[in-house]
Amino acid sequence: MKIRRYNLSLYIAGGIVLVITSLILKPFALVGAGERGVIMRFGKVQDAILDEGIHPILPIVTSVKTLSVRVQKTDMKADAASKDLQKISTDLAVNWNIDPAKANQVFQQVGDEEQIVTSILSPAISDTIPDSIATSFQGASQVFQSSLPSLGLLLAIAVLVIYLILGILYEDFLHPITILSGLPSAGFGALLTRKMQS
Repeated sequence: MKIRRYNLSLYIAGGIVLVITSLILKPFALVGAGERGVIMRFGKVQDAILDEGIHPILPIVTSVKTLSVRVQKTDMKADAASKDLQKISTDLAVNWNIDPAKANQVFQQVGDEEQIVTSILSPAISDTIPDSIATSFQGASQVFQSSLPSLGLLLAIAVLVIYLILGILYEDFLHPITILSGLPSAGFGALLTRKMQS
């Protein structure tokens, strides 16, 4: 009877040691949904790739790095200058994913997801956007821009018409000039007031 109790307590103690050792050494690798596991033996990447699920591994000898193979979105900012030296900021969104069949090669040659973004995507986007960008107006802005060169002529014609109307009204050619001489200071005051309000 004593021997059986001794054997039973030995089995229980052995089971507890086995469970604790399993928890510490982690003899299983868990690869989640949308991921692939890259197997490394003593740090060397192996050819086999682990699919989703739980997989037995040799603790200490084998380690597993999981990489997401889902489509990932990376947001980036890129800056450039237009030909008239205006700063243009662009927000870009790049969708990318790792080929599940080549996850081990990607990890061996590039690294994990963060290293893919910093060493491949960022330089590629920087090379794609040129240092200077040609900009042009479209639609209503284009019509407004094309009318700006004739704005000076239109202003000169308006001042001439106002002079003629004032000349007819006062029946004098000198008095309208004194009235029109206040236009530059009135324009300056209007622009200054607008600047102070904004």
